[in-house]
Amino acid sequence: MTPRRVLVAGGNGQVGRELARLADPARWELSRPDRSQLDLADEGAVRAALAQGRWDAVINCAAWTDVDGAESHADDARRVNAAAAGWLAQAARAEGLPMVHFSTDYVFSGTSEAPYAETAPTDPINVYGQTKLEGEELVMAAHPRAIILRIARVLSPHRTNFLKTMLALGAQRDQLSVVSDQTGCPTGASDAAGAALAVLEQMLDDPGRVGGIYHCTNAGQASWFELAATIFALAEQKGYKAPQLTPVMASEFKTIAARPRNVIMACEKLYRDFAIRLRPWPDMVAEVIDSLALPSPTDRNWK
Repeated sequence: MTPRRVLVAGGNGQVGRELARLADPARWELSRPDRSQLDLADEGAVRAALAQGRWDAVINCAAWTDVDGAESHADDARRVNAAAAGWLAQAARAEGLPMVHFSTDYVFSGTSEAPYAETAPTDPINVYGQTKLEGEELVMAAHPRAIILRIARVLSPHRTNFLKTMLALGAQRDQLSVVSDQTGCPTGASDAAGAALAVLEQMLDDPGRVGGIYHCTNAGQASWFELAATIFALAEQKGYKAPQLTPVMASEFKTIAARPRNVIMACEKLYRDFAIRLRPWPDMVAEVIDSLALPSPTDRNWK
């Protein structure tokens, strides 16, 4: 079997790196161009990259993820999160390529006490969420065979994320205050990457299959405080110091952008349509911690 050739935009982020790690080279040939090779802010470059006739599919992991920074750089965030996503979808459709595009739980306001289905009304409360929603709309309007996977609170051994920040702070401090009144669904970058490949394989095997929006998070929910407590409980089992955690209200932390209070993503549609169900989030957290090159317990300078 000839490997499927996939262009991965934003392939050096958390999910992109896990795609490269998980993709069986006998089945997948991934290209993950950096910005010098593919500038997603350049519409002509995006169209030219997909017009080469080299690809079987496209995965878009690219995103402006600086939530606070987006408030003062809305145009930049919109160009990456919305315009570039739309250009990729248009070019993918023109070349007859299925596409997987990653979005976020921040398209919701977080005011519902019930889990959010894919059909729930979207009502973002910050620029980041608004630009990601605009990206969803452009992708769905441009390409009938595009799959949107909404993920949340992404964790991995790569780049900057909540898990790595907590471990770094825990190595330096005896006490940490963590927000306890914002609840969501942690997502492992490896789990999201595995889901994307599984979805794409089914789309490629069935050329008549249409796209849609799907929620794709690990099973279960947690506040930031509950997530931090689990992270430190697992790290402590490996001999590391666990700081004392104090739950605090989000109102005690001053952030530039508002954050959703409660976004629980219902993922039954992904299982129903693609037979994909992600494992419980504590299992994912344990795996990420195991995969990190953790410092020795006495290394207080770890960043």
